[in-house]
Amino acid sequence: MTGLLVLDNFRENDKLAHYGDARTARALMFLELKKLIESNPVFQDKLEFPKMHPSRLRTVVNQALNWQHKLCKRPKPVPEINTLFVDHSCDTDFSRPNPATALAPHATAAPSGQITLPMLQGQQNHVVYSQNLPMSHGSFQGQPLTTSLGLQSAPQYLNLHQGPVLMPMQMSHMAQPPSLQAMQQQEQQKRARDPAFAGSGPANPPNQVLQRPAKVRKQKDAQMFGMAKKAYSAEDLPTSVVLTLRFISQPTTICFHPKNANYLLAGDVAGCVSMFDTSTTLRVWSQNMSTMVENVRVNKAVWSPDGGLIGAALSSGRVALQAVHTNSVAVLGKPVEVSAHDGPVNDLKFTTLSNDKLVVVTCGDDKLVKVWDVRSGDMMYNFEGHDDRVFCVCPQIKNSISFLLSASKDGTIKVWLYGSTSSQVDFKVAGSYCTCITYSGDGSRLFSCGRGDGSSTTLFEWDEQQGAIKERYTNFLNSTNDRAVIDTVANRFIVTVDEHKLKFWEFDVPHMLFSVTFEEELPPSSQVCFNYNGSLLAVLGQNKFVKVLSSSKDAAHFVGSRKDDMNEVTEPAMSVREKSADPVQDVLPVRNEGVVGRPTPLKEPPLEVRPPQITERASCTSRLLVDGEGHSIQYLVYSNIGTGLLALAGNATHRFWKWDGDGTSVFQGAALWQPTPSAVMQNDRGPSASDAFACMAISRNDSYVLSASGGKVSLFNLLTFKIMAAFMPPPPAASCMAFHLEDNNIIAIGRDDGSLLIYNVRLDDVKVQVKEHDSMITGLAYSTRHKCLVSVSSDAKVCVWDTVDDSYSKKEEIELHSGLAAPAAEATSTRVSCMFTTSHDHLVIAQPSRIDILSMPSLQSFASWTPRGSLLSPISSACLSCDSKQIFCGFRDGSMAIFDGTTLSVTCIFHPKVLGEGLYCTAIASHSNTSQSSQFAAGLSNGHVLVLEPRMGSRHLWSEAC
Repeated sequence: MTGLLVLDNFRENDKLAHYGDARTARALMFLELKKLIESNPVFQDKLEFPKMHPSRLRTVVNQALNWQHKLCKRPKPVPEINTLFVDHSCDTDFSRPNPATALAPHATAAPSGQITLPMLQGQQNHVVYSQNLPMSHGSFQGQPLTTSLGLQSAPQYLNLHQGPVLMPMQMSHMAQPPSLQAMQQQEQQKRARDPAFAGSGPANPPNQVLQRPAKVRKQKDAQMFGMAKKAYSAEDLPTSVVLTLRFISQPTTICFHPKNANYLLAGDVAGCVSMFDTSTTLRVWSQNMSTMVENVRVNKAVWSPDGGLIGAALSSGRVALQAVHTNSVAVLGKPVEVSAHDGPVNDLKFTTLSNDKLVVVTCGDDKLVKVWDVRSGDMMYNFEGHDDRVFCVCPQIKNSISFLLSASKDGTIKVWLYGSTSSQVDFKVAGSYCTCITYSGDGSRLFSCGRGDGSSTTLFEWDEQQGAIKERYTNFLNSTNDRAVIDTVANRFIVTVDEHKLKFWEFDVPHMLFSVTFEEELPPSSQVCFNYNGSLLAVLGQNKFVKVLSSSKDAAHFVGSRKDDMNEVTEPAMSVREKSADPVQDVLPVRNEGVVGRPTPLKEPPLEVRPPQITERASCTSRLLVDGEGHSIQYLVYSNIGTGLLALAGNATHRFWKWDGDGTSVFQGAALWQPTPSAVMQNDRGPSASDAFACMAISRNDSYVLSASGGKVSLFNLLTFKIMAAFMPPPPAASCMAFHLEDNNIIAIGRDDGSLLIYNVRLDDVKVQVKEHDSMITGLAYSTRHKCLVSVSSDAKVCVWDTVDDSYSKKEEIELHSGLAAPAAEATSTRVSCMFTTSHDHLVIAQPSRIDILSMPSLQSFASWTPRGSLLSPISSACLSCDSKQIFCGFRDGSMAIFDGTTLSVTCIFHPKVLGEGLYCTAIASHSNTSQSSQFAAGLSNGHVLVLEPRMGSRHLWSEAC
């Protein structure tokens, strides 16, 4: 190295003598370096030098320049690009030249409205820019661009292709766009061929020709809705209540299906989204949208354009997407959650971008607006610029250009173009909130509403061209903190809730048309939603209800054709019209027996739907398993593989029936089984055996049975009937037990003093002992999904215990309504049981006087049932089918019933004669195999066991078989 430094000419060195100029030396060095890399075994078959075509390099450079020029605040029509070593940026102080007369020397002439970058001269993949690039928040110069239809109805901030109009895959073979004159000529030729435009020939002025299609479409929409502009009747708008949906938790958002006029989506404060069929009043399904965070409310729930997805904006800052079958509207799988905002997510909308990609737009309290890819869940755009909480987003497409509007609490409405870092236009309402922005159905008119001081209106229509208020609609005086929501119908009417009333306006008429009040008061402001054809209107109430309205002339047909469910109550249509304080034109009040302004009430009582009844045992497939000792069955359970049935009788002895094959073999081959004639599984009995509360559990491998009948807890080997261990002598006595779902050695034991023990059988050690219940624990259920153990006591108190790290700390606690108290004599023969559904989304609690379904993990009530009709006797035993579709229930009077596992509607009733005179079901168990999900066994008060399934087969529901 020292020698090289002192040499006057490095080529005097022998090893460097063959080097030529610097470029040749560099090429030789690269060649040697390539050989070294390729000879390294580590890189063999892993490293391949790319072969880049020159056109690909031009494409990459082209895209980079396009993006840089797009970010210029004041882009020049002829950008000066002299080098690629620095980022391009147009000067901020210049006078905009006219490209047609003042092209820069370094740019070649291009067709009107286009320029070509000098670096790409001679190539076909020109970078084309519009002359009409926007000034920042200002007006635009030049002729606005048009689509192939020639429509010029878009606002000015959309009359452009922001920056370049090339797509990467089209650069190498893109033809130049036609001029405006050529496009107008094509449009005139098209109109001459189209009979829909008969009478408007080429001689018409260009603006008339271009404006005509929008006018025809608006008239068509009005005719489809069933009303003409000059012959308007108030009966054409939905103002009569035809249905009232009751909720257990306060609903927060409503949305109709985009293709089915009767399907209504509703979210509530418990984090659940439910879908109702308004034609039958049935809750089709309900889904907990927050599986990762507790105590979450749904701020917004909407459908995707095709009805295949449901999006929910949650107060936890997360967004949940739920897949739904587009035809059957059945829920598919579990919701997918994404952490979207810091703070609550206030609004959510689906839209498609210019490349037909489906995205979700969200906004929140963190002042941000974000766009998410539905397929990948990745954030595509993040718009910053609002100075306050963003309440509403409104994506829209005009002239094949996708854009987005957002409204914040400070009254600012911003317009965004996807890919731009700053808003294009800002609308501002001084001194007012802005809580909702929406377009009319044809996308031609923009409306907003919000909160004001109560003295002036905050319902506006906007002039998109000028960014100013076009019309102020009076009598909207919202001054509450509630988020008012407006909706439009038939491209002609506006509706919202204000001052506890439902108010209507007509486009271009500033005075309120009329208002509607209800017997059940609405909140000061609320949400409203039309279905896609405008025939139904849903209104959100403040006392856990949603009202569905129809026009007075359609209300009778709607109620007459609807089948009412037993659990839903239809409210007669009672609405009172109030004329506006301002003059109203062309409004014809509805008359009813001389009373002005009151539509005809519907007083038809709701239809009584009686579930089918089975009155004799021959109507279904049955098998009676006889026990000659005559002691009542206190506990009954199927083996996990479904080839055995174990019963615990009142004398503390066990009976085990076995059969071969599948569950159907129980009707032919079931027999009482013992390993030896003298082998008996007998529990220890406590001092007060008559008051003992029997309990039992089978291990997951069907090898062991844990059982107690008021005395010590016994562990039996189910194959030999030998007792393996006996522990925990009373008092207190064990009253219920459950095996851990992942470890057969861990057992949860509830006792009659309200204490809960976690016991390790192998180590003979009590790991945890807690006491939160004040009365006897009668039900236990583990959940691996929620990593918890649920305990329920005889006073209907439910506790949730955290099983993470075996801590068993209390997570949740709730006390359910106990309903009608059971007689004291029956208290010892009934139990409050708890069961998880197969998805572990819900928990079923069965009491003597009611059945409840709770959503997990929030423990919010999802559905409930209390004795009614012919089922008034206390419940003696209940269990959930293995597929969670049905609930089997026995009653103290000898009757039995089958309930729907989701809605708790009664689907089938068994008359007491099916069990026998004077007998009733003391214990009930469902088959453990999903192929036999409708088979269940009823333990009787005389010690026998009756196995039942539908005559059509156990794969069919009892509702189908009856």
